Amino acid sequence: MKAPDYAGDRALAKDFLTNFAGPHGEPKYLNILQDVANRKIRAVQIELDDLFHYKDVDEEFLQRVTENTRRYIGIFANAIDELMPEPTEAYTVDEDRDILMTQRVDEGVDGGADGTDPLQRMPPEIKRFFEVYIKAFSKVTPLTIRQVKASNIGQLVKISGIVTRCSDVKPLMQVAVYTCEECGFEIYQVKLQELAEHVPKGHIPRSLTVHLRGELTRKVAPGDVVEMSGIFLPMPYYGFRAMRAGLVADTYLEAMSITHFKKKYEEYELKGDEQEQIDRLAEDGDIYNKLSKSLAPEIFGHEDVKKALLLLLVGAPHRKLADGMKIRGDLHICLMGDPGVAKSQLLKHIINVAPRGVYTTGRGSSGVGLTAAVQKDPVTSEFVLEGGALVLADMGICAIDEFDKMEESDRTAIHEVMEQQTVSIAKAGITTSLNARTAILAAANPAWGRYDMRRTPAENINLPPALLSRFDVLWLILDRADMESDLEMARHVVHVHQNLESPALGFTPLEPSVLRQALARLRFSETVAQSDVDEALRLMQMSKYSLYSDDRQRSGLDAISDIYPS
Repeated sequence: MKAPDYAGDRALAKDFLTNFAGPHGEPKYLNILQDVANRKIRAVQIELDDLFHYKDVDEEFLQRVTENTRRYIGIFANAIDELMPEPTEAYTVDEDRDILMTQRVDEGVDGGADGTDPLQRMPPEIKRFFEVYIKAFSKVTPLTIRQVKASNIGQLVKISGIVTRCSDVKPLMQVAVYTCEECGFEIYQVKLQELAEHVPKGHIPRSLTVHLRGELTRKVAPGDVVEMSGIFLPMPYYGFRAMRAGLVADTYLEAMSITHFKKKYEEYELKGDEQEQIDRLAEDGDIYNKLSKSLAPEIFGHEDVKKALLLLLVGAPHRKLADGMKIRGDLHICLMGDPGVAKSQLLKHIINVAPRGVYTTGRGSSGVGLTAAVQKDPVTSEFVLEGGALVLADMGICAIDEFDKMEESDRTAIHEVMEQQTVSIAKAGITTSLNARTAILAAANPAWGRYDMRRTPAENINLPPALLSRFDVLWLILDRADMESDLEMARHVVHVHQNLESPALGFTPLEPSVLRQALARLRFSETVAQSDVDEALRLMQMSKYSLYSDDRQRSGLDAISDIYPS
């Protein structure tokens, strides 16, 4: 490949920004620059998909942009400086940078003895009030963190992972002058960890430090599953640490764009066909059964269990009384039952459907891992809090499998979370409370492995009363020996294995993405129909009957599951 002609590439970048047309024929990037000039936005995102479809851009130019991204961000920024239009709308000059620029121009920057324009002698980074990002190709498969190698340094890469830690937003000096007056650029450090499905067997998840700047700060929070594209760069050591490290250097990702895998409920915007599909679903008189049957349709039976899990996903509004007392709206459900009744599969499916969910197991979780830990920040050397599973699942669902296998000392750590929905910390000079507004979905086995019908529920359920009282519903799922039921279940399982889908339900099960949209609409609905109240009363009546009836009467109930509320 021939040596790059940066002057020619700058002219090509300028031509692209000027002439590229959007989907409706409008000058896409000129309109963006006008919004920047009017101070409506501060970020200019150059999409590689647009460069690919521009007639004058060849593959070599695209390759240079992806392999030397930092240099070409500067080239595009210089082209934008030349193309920046005059503001067409009035805006208030209230930013520190505007006031500083006005002062420097008035003073002429050291008097302006040579007669040149003071603005021309300033570094361009000081004069810019925008940021430039380059977005990777949308069709490129993201890399896992362990696939990012030294050969990718300096290149634009796309990775996926879960955010485990976020730092405070700190000022970053962009240009150093003798009298430093410009240091308002923001930097945000994020720790990104591999997704569980990307980790090979027998390995631990790897993590990567990500730097977010400017408009990208505060776009992610711990627990978010995201896809990021950015420049993979080395971070050399300094001082005594450099002497010990030798030629070894840390690496980090300078983020250019962020895509969330799952949106929050309030971020869903229905468009076109999605809106029509949700409207048709809302007008369907059987929406309750269709939504519940769309939860894990490959799992046989458990109709009432799925209805309860649907209500768990929908939740209820949080109430705050006049005297300051708070009433939580998140439901806590525990699935208690015999082995092999698909409790764990139900938990994993709910985590897949929920916009924000964390899955963990009781044996592999500690009290600190569930709540919060105090660690030393490698950047500032200060003690910082790192949220555990319950904090990461804030405004979502935390699924805890093998709940009965947890140590009692670790299990007591979630008492406050289940009722007060906060995690209180008083360690290492840090005294605070973290929000943990999460619905807990737990799965556990009876005390003797299988449920013993000759014993009372209190004897079978191996959980302390203080914890049991915090669950809104405790489901007992029994595996009773019944020839007809077992034969029907076997046919269902064989059909799933042969066809990789559930048997016909009379309708097409909803995809998880459509389910999330329907749940978002239900979650913000303020109308409660009488049929909803009747259904709640039916469940309460069934629970009371199953709880207070004797063993002989209880054996005549639903062969799949009974309800035991706390």
